[in-house]
Amino acid sequence: MTAFWGNLGGTLKNLFSIGKTDKISIENASGEVKVNLGSVERLRIESNGTLNVANTADYETLVTADDDIPNKKYVDDFTSYADSPLVATGGVIEVGTNAGTFKHSSLVALLRTTDSVTGAMVIVTKDAEDNIAITAADTTYFVVLNYNGGTPNITLSTTAPYSAVGDYRSIPLGRVRKDGSNNVHYVNGGFHFQDGVKKLHNRLISLRANELTEGHALAYSGTNNFTMEEGAIYAGVNRLTQIAYDSAVTTFIPLYGDGGVGWTEGTPRNTIDFEHYDDGSGVLGEIGVAKYGNHWVYQHMDDQDVYVVYGLDSYSLAGAGSESAPPVPLHLSDFGCLIGRITAPQAGGSFTDVQMVTDTVFTGTGVSDHGNLSGLGDDDHTGYVLADGSRDITVANEDNETFTINQNDTTNNPTAFEISNTGTGDCVVVNTDKLTIDPNGNTHIKTADGPYFRVENDTAEDADAGREGHLEFKGTQSGSEVTTLAKITGQHDGAADDQKGALVFKVNDGADDDAPTERLKIESDGTLNVAATTDYETLVTHDDDIPNRKFVMDNSGGSVTWETKDDNFSAVSGYGYRVDTDTNTKIITATLPGSPSVNDKISFLDLKQNYGTYALTLGRNSLKIMGLAEDFTAGIDNFNFTIIYTGATDGWVFI
Repeated sequence: MTAFWGNLGGTLKNLFSIGKTDKISIENASGEVKVNLGSVERLRIESNGTLNVANTADYETLVTADDDIPNKKYVDDFTSYADSPLVATGGVIEVGTNAGTFKHSSLVALLRTTDSVTGAMVIVTKDAEDNIAITAADTTYFVVLNYNGGTPNITLSTTAPYSAVGDYRSIPLGRVRKDGSNNVHYVNGGFHFQDGVKKLHNRLISLRANELTEGHALAYSGTNNFTMEEGAIYAGVNRLTQIAYDSAVTTFIPLYGDGGVGWTEGTPRNTIDFEHYDDGSGVLGEIGVAKYGNHWVYQHMDDQDVYVVYGLDSYSLAGAGSESAPPVPLHLSDFGCLIGRITAPQAGGSFTDVQMVTDTVFTGTGVSDHGNLSGLGDDDHTGYVLADGSRDITVANEDNETFTINQNDTTNNPTAFEISNTGTGDCVVVNTDKLTIDPNGNTHIKTADGPYFRVENDTAEDADAGREGHLEFKGTQSGSEVTTLAKITGQHDGAADDQKGALVFKVNDGADDDAPTERLKIESDGTLNVAATTDYETLVTHDDDIPNRKFVMDNSGGSVTWETKDDNFSAVSGYGYRVDTDTNTKIITATLPGSPSVNDKISFLDLKQNYGTYALTLGRNSLKIMGLAEDFTAGIDNFNFTIIYTGATDGWVFI
């Protein structure tokens, strides 16, 4: 038997023995050493140092003659199976020299040699390349590095490489695109995985900073103290364990702005300061009665010092819930972590809400049928209407001003509502500021297209004075009596199935209470009527083409013969003249009678309401007008008048 000894860990030991019974032989042939088990060769050391091992008759090379790495075979297998292909250095994409092209820098990469997700990987290099053409405009391409049988090259593909539909021997360097004017756009977003853990750490720090991952739940404790459970914070990829905290045992540091760009650290304390907030002035502001403040809890990750940053306002509860984290000094953003927000009432004694940064908001399933809501029959909230309509609605706003909607009903069948406000602000605001009722009861309407009220009667009918709608004006007398002063009514005119309307104005004659008397009516055909008592007197009928005709007729003193004039003319006593200065676009002169009698009258109407452009001149014909020895010119549109002769002293005078 032949024994083989060797040094293992400083101790000489028998490695193996060869004897006849073991059927192991060692032979030296052609400068090679072979080890046989039985008749099968299992190990061969070649003359150049290559070491081979065989499970059967086929060898698998472990170390070749040019290997300087022990166990390289196993390292290669581990790399090929566990790692990903990657760009180690270089391979940066830029715009090429020529229009519509791109280039990349020289690179070193690790690529698979076969189209398999576990294919063997080798290190390859490629020189820089410029003016690589982009095939088509307005198309995004992957820039693909291919193994190419050991001679790496660059191609473009619209399909992602290194995938089941791609080729595992190829990896992306990034993406490129050009427009119709050959302007090139690119992004380096490929397999630049070298030093990947460091890159991942930097990414997490940049995007998420220091982040609470679990535990550290905040809770009210003792008398205005708070506690934090044990927890864990991640700083990048590093997990840092945090111990439990109790402010009753260990103080925290209050923090607020100094009114400029700096910060003020208050005296360390054990209790939350419920009464103050950071108003930006450098001096803490006071939280209002029945209002709420926020308190933002931070903790340093290693020294585990606790800071509480004041919120920025005195809030309603809803306002407090919508506040975002305020700015903080660098020592909190770099060395600390936000734990959560405490919302508490000004009076203290409890926390109204605690919002942890780890909280997740879930969206509930909405109720599609209002009848499926719970608590509709409970009489425990005055801010909603009971199903039976038996209670008014009373709501208090954040300033504790009370708004009441009174259903004004005793039969549980509401037909009207009253809205009241105990505060000093506007009572009702609809659609932001389009409709506002202020505390004095004034109504303000504002729209871009012109404000309007609409009164609509939805009763289908054709009766005369039907389809009516009313606008009433009421007032309170010194004795507290409330009466209707006036009413404007829009109604149907006639009894036909048509669209005709009339507008009626009613006023209180002093004893009408809530039923004012009709005084003015405009009919659908334009007829204007006025009533002194209950009988109408027509002012203008639908066939009148002369404004103020009624008043001219009244002042003319009886029957008047009317003529239309569109050129110079001689006026005759007892006539009325519709003067048209527009048709011939000229100033018209009406020569007055040379020998009138006292009380003779003549009327003049501006037929086309055009005196302002082309005037009517009264030629005095040697007689005076209004006591003056000069002609009179009517130069105002719609100037309709009657004159009367009074004698030689004053001549013609306007009535």
